[in-house]
Amino acid sequence: MANIERFKKDFPSLKNLPHRQIILIFKMYKDYLKRNYDTENISMLVSGTLIILICSLFVNAGAPLQLNDEISDPNKIVMNTVISASSAGLLTALYNHYRNTI
Repeated sequence: MANIERFKKDFPSLKNLPHRQIILIFKMYKDYLKRNYDTENISMLVSGTLIILICSLFVNAGAPLQLNDEISDPNKIVMNTVISASSAGLLTALYNHYRNTI
């Protein structure tokens, strides 16, 4: 009861709430603090990787156009970026698969 009175004193806008509702607020807050969050969200990981890949494609293909008067071939740069990203993803997937089976 002392906690509830102190809570009402600290937050004057909640002074008219009954004790039962304040107890429910406390319980919801404790449940919120105890909740475990999933740190390995695969969809967010994949979408972040795709955003980084697309941004690196634009940066890698557009950089030679601004630096030189002689334009190097941006097609080769984009192809190199895609091949390196896909090979890194493939090797990581294979490594994880074999690491988890051992």
